[in-house]
Amino acid sequence: MVEGIIPTLEKRRAAEKSATLSACCGAIGDVTLTDSAIIILYAGMLGAGDMFSMITTSLLPLFNGICIIPMAWVAKKVGTKRLILRVCTMSAVAYLLIVFSPFFGTRTVAVLIGMLIFFAVCQTGYVAGWFPMLDSFILKERRSAYLGSMCFSWQLSSVIFILLVGFAIGKTPSVWKLQMALLVGAIIYMGRILFISRIPVFAEQKQETMGFKEGLMTAIGNKSLVGYSAYLFVLNLAAYGTIPLSIIYLKKYLHAPDNIIVIISAMSFAGMLLGSLFAGRIIKKWGIKYTFL
Repeated sequence: MVEGIIPTLEKRRAAEKSATLSACCGAIGDVTLTDSAIIILYAGMLGAGDMFSMITTSLLPLFNGICIIPMAWVAKKVGTKRLILRVCTMSAVAYLLIVFSPFFGTRTVAVLIGMLIFFAVCQTGYVAGWFPMLDSFILKERRSAYLGSMCFSWQLSSVIFILLVGFAIGKTPSVWKLQMALLVGAIIYMGRILFISRIPVFAEQKQETMGFKEGLMTAIGNKSLVGYSAYLFVLNLAAYGTIPLSIIYLKKYLHAPDNIIVIISAMSFAGMLLGSLFAGRIIKKWGIKYTFL
């Protein structure tokens, strides 16, 4: 066993609760800043242009793909909880700088894009440490049920928050209204740091791990994994830009009110929520292959 607290049932349940609350707080901040209409409208108001407005929603998945393996190596060296707390603290600073970017004058757009990139890189460190940390206190037989309920919780929290913002900002919000929405999102995001800090470092069984080269060659040799990865690449290449492009189309060519655009972006998350609720039944009836098709 490596050094840490023995994970009793009571401590496991307390850690699960803290992890769920941290996921809800973090998701509200993440969605507001990287996936919703709020950041696209905000970037457009600051003079970012359509191209850079769309880029704001692509930075997180882009750097997640680029940096996840190096960050996983860092997590192994410094510890998952320590890495998560550090990168989330840096993410919170970047978040606040994005909120106050209009005060940087001619550098407003540069600060906005730069801090979004920095936020995306830090979030990769969070992802790299998050699942190994969960494995330290979630039992294998409970993993699926817990992850399902946690996913439902953060999706529901995100939908409710984006809807509330949509109802609050009005048809033609000023920059300061979107700043306030982002500021509230940043404050809620900091709850991720608070709740993760409450999760103890649990003792784990030592496990043999592969080196980077050996692990990469093993993954490449797994034909099913390679095929599924190629499928996801093509799927995301075709579909990931649909919502951001639709938001710009609604704004520039259909002249939809900004609050309606935000509410519509919330509906895309509501669709994910419904998918989570019914996916299990659909897979059970059709099987995974035909569900994907």
